[in-house]
Amino acid sequence: RLWEYSYFVEQVNAGLRAGKKAREAAEEAIEVCLEEGILEDILTASRMEVLGMLLCEFYEKKDRENLWQEGHERGLEQGLEKSIKLCRSLNLSYDQTLRKIVSLYELSEEEGLKFMRKFWEEQK
Repeated sequence: RLWEYSYFVEQVNAGLRAGKKAREAAEEAIEVCLEEGILEDILTASRMEVLGMLLCEFYEKKDRENLWQEGHERGLEQGLEKSIKLCRSLNLSYDQTLRKIVSLYELSEEEGLKFMRKFWEEQK
């Protein structure tokens, strides 16, 4: 049975990798498995419950990823603000500070300029 479940999950993931929305990928995976006799008893008896559980898990994972990304971005911004403040307190010029943050945070010049514009003037 474990291989059947693994096959089913892989069918869902293949649909997602192909760019399908979660619901469409899950519904197609259910259809493929039913056609091939995989998990047929469970999918026939509890199709909507299986679909609901898959979608719930998918959206919970997306929410966790989004929360992580938001936290990462917030932390990066706070770190950049403090780094710019430190550079200013050490009397580094605007250009020196820009070079430092671009190097330390592995930013593009454009990204560095965005943060410099945001935090340089606030530090006066």
